[in-house]
Amino acid sequence: MTISAFTNPVSGIWPLGQITVATPGTPVGLNTNVGPQTTPSGTNPTGTVRQLNFTTGANTGLIYVLRKVSGLSVTKANTNFIVAVIGPNMAVPLPDGLSNCDNINPDDYLIDADTAANKVVVCGIVG
Repeated sequence: MTISAFTNPVSGIWPLGQITVATPGTPVGLNTNVGPQTTPSGTNPTGTVRQLNFTTGANTGLIYVLRKVSGLSVTKANTNFIVAVIGPNMAVPLPDGLSNCDNINPDDYLIDADTAANKVVVCGIVG
């Protein structure tokens, strides 16, 4: 049985899936499993993402959450792009606690790692 990924956020918990960094230093889009959110599609109503939750497993290095900046090459080597650093076997919410933060867009974030094949599972809280 094949389960299609939810492509647009709806109220509640929105799974963005597991993201694997194949090559350290080559960031992977947070929207890898759900596609770009700039042009919502499908029948699901679009909601506002208020928080992103990151969970790592038994990785052998760190996971980096990076903020994309238009026109710039974003890498973990430039610490100005790092939003969070997540160790193995951790769960980290961003921001910490639900807030009035509106319009967190997965298109604006990348995942990088210290070690090839390290993974993170991501979900959004939509309100």
